[in-house]
Amino acid sequence: MKTHRILLHTLTVIALTACQSGGATPEERPALLCNASQLALQELQEVTARISGFSDVLLSEKDWMQDSDVVLERRHQRNPQGDLIQGRDIEMPHRVRLLKRANQCLLIDLNTGRSESLHQVQCHVK
Repeated sequence: MKTHRILLHTLTVIALTACQSGGATPEERPALLCNASQLALQELQEVTARISGFSDVLLSEKDWMQDSDVVLERRHQRNPQGDLIQGRDIEMPHRVRLLKRANQCLLIDLNTGRSESLHQVQCHVK
């Protein structure tokens, strides 16, 4: 009976620890972009490309203004005539989230967990 109680206690501790480890930490909260200056947009594009592994990222001025998440997909390949090349794209889209930690804004790729702080971007908690 004592062994069952110890086992149950151990499993409870493991389960509670696992529940707390997913997603953003409590001090990191989803955020929205405050400024869409040219400098901020340039930094967002560079950091997004770095953390997602894409060679180039095309963002809109409105990205992260109304939602904390942006979904990225690779461009569809085209032949020299401009027609789409037939084939399947099996890569999952990347979800990139803007977060605020204390006075710092950061981006995190939710697919890979890679994140990076932003220095030119101002954001506020959603």
